[in-house]
Amino acid sequence: MPTVLVNTGCYGTLKNTLGGIEGPIYAKHGYAYVIICAGGSREEIADGLFLRWRADAKVVLEWLGQQAWCNGRVGCHGYSLVGNTAYAALSASSAEGTPDTWPRVRAIVPAISFSRVYPTIFIQGQGLAAELALRFLWLAEVGLRPERSFFEYLSGMFSFFAFRDWPGLEAAAALRPIETADVSIWGRANVLWRGGAMYRHPSDEFWKLRDRQCDFDKVLGATENPPRIQVIAGWHDMFLLQSLDDFSAAHRASGGRAHLIIYTGGHFGLVINHSTKVSQDTLAWYDEHLRDKPCEKRARVSMQVIGNEKSGRWLECDSWPPPLENSVQLFLAARTDQSTTTGVLGYASSPYKSRGDKAAFSYTYDPADPTPYAGNGWLNLRKDGEQDQRNLEQSRSKDLLVLTSAPLENPLDVVGEVSATLFASCSAPECDLVVRLCAVRVDELSGTMRSNPFTSAFSAYSDQRTLGPGISLNVCEGIARVNFEGGQSCCQVKISLGPTACHFRQ
Repeated sequence: MPTVLVNTGCYGTLKNTLGGIEGPIYAKHGYAYVIICAGGSREEIADGLFLRWRADAKVVLEWLGQQAWCNGRVGCHGYSLVGNTAYAALSASSAEGTPDTWPRVRAIVPAISFSRVYPTIFIQGQGLAAELALRFLWLAEVGLRPERSFFEYLSGMFSFFAFRDWPGLEAAAALRPIETADVSIWGRANVLWRGGAMYRHPSDEFWKLRDRQCDFDKVLGATENPPRIQVIAGWHDMFLLQSLDDFSAAHRASGGRAHLIIYTGGHFGLVINHSTKVSQDTLAWYDEHLRDKPCEKRARVSMQVIGNEKSGRWLECDSWPPPLENSVQLFLAARTDQSTTTGVLGYASSPYKSRGDKAAFSYTYDPADPTPYAGNGWLNLRKDGEQDQRNLEQSRSKDLLVLTSAPLENPLDVVGEVSATLFASCSAPECDLVVRLCAVRVDELSGTMRSNPFTSAFSAYSDQRTLGPGISLNVCEGIARVNFEGGQSCCQVKISLGPTACHFRQ
């Protein structure tokens, strides 16, 4: 029979949980279900992250080849890190010199995952994603270790998921050198954290050993009937860009045979809201490519539309990025009253050229009081996915520019890549610029508040920046590091906010 192989890697406690949930389902549909996790001491497992996945897969594939019930066809899947181990198993199965007696991984379904580590640790190849790295490594070092007591496990998971600001994280990230943050949080030096903080370029030997779990050209391009990959992503997931890169590489190397499904939601939101559908998608993928069951013909790319979740609206195309039909351009039109940090976005049918100082805005950033974030998550359940930005927009008048368009006269679908072009100057030699696209919605709650004289008065009092009623939901965002060395007084900066498929209501 075909076999479903799941490797939970360093997540020791996840093995029993997944085995109890998924195992019976796949057994019912005629699959053998094999689940493994990394063995060894805490130090061996946590320091060997991403180094050992392929070696572990080889051991299990060799064992499967000795089992009479295994017909030689294997599928791998998983969320997040477990999806990363699926890429490693695919690579191990297709490696040069693999014995003919070993089964082959014929289908994988990585969900909200990544095949490369470096772009995950460094945001778009730039700054170190300290919160993401520290929270993930805490799970490996402490949180999901099977030897912890039940009380220790519950206490750790509560603090990890229940608080918007993880206790101890801010103090640890402020340590200098930042490499010592690991000892502050979980009590010992971690090889991946220390190496990541020290080696900042993907060509460094440290990253050559850990970065890439699967070379798609070698694995998929060397055969006429390559393994099939279905990538599942989330519009607000922190790994969205990596998922899209993985799909594009797999699609190209396999001759257009890869599939991509993008759901609404962030890293946790996708699991909470769409796990049943993801399980169905995964089982259907295995039925098609491990059992040769016929399936309905469908587009290579399926995208759930943000803002149309209740109607279940999806868009489809056969390539990524989607074909461009037309574009919408907006420009910084004017300040709001005399404010230098709020303004108006205008619509333009052609690129707008700035005139005078009406489109000039300024703000002050204090490194001792960094601008907080909400939305997209970075492995933070309380900040995951779509989040109302209104409180942040209202409270950060000194270091946050808020530019708002007039209400739409007609509904608008924005599908594809979003970018912003800025002309910036700074008193520091370099700075990071973050640009976020939001959808302002006057929901039922806002309407109720405005009809109540007490809440209406409070809303007017708190709206000191005159941003108006409604909620402001993050759609997509991007970051760019700008260097002003060399005497440059002003730099042109183009920032990619990433892709989206969002319905803006009128």
